[in-house]
Formats: sequence, C-alpha cells, structure tokens
Amino acid sequence: MDPDLAPIVRWLEAGGERPAWIEVAAESPATKCLADQWEALRVDERGVLAKRWEAAGGCGE
Repeated sequence: MDPDLAPIVRWLEAGGERPAWIEVAAESPATKCLADQWEALRVDERGVLAKRWEAAGGCGE
C-alpha cells in the first residue's frame, strides 16, 4: 500500500474518528493533506480509500 495512504486507511478502519494532530504531525505532507480532508474520506468494501464529493446541484459520491 502507498505509504502516504496507509495511515489514513488504518485510522479510518480503526474507528473512523479523526486522529489527533500529534498522530498526524509525524506523517508525510501528502498524509497531512488527506487528514485535513477527513470528513470526505472513507474506505470502501474493497479496502480502497475514496473521497466523497458533492456536485454543485447537491448530488455526488
């Protein structure tokens, strides 16, 4: 697994609560950027990290 994505997937699978900044601070810039988008992230049934989005009309996934 990509080393930038692995911590995000691990945190989401561990309960889905946003990690404390002290946990995120030691990670790569890419991981920090993803952690900043926490509310939009999920892990699908295949274990793939996905980002939810909402179109201008209010639809999206």
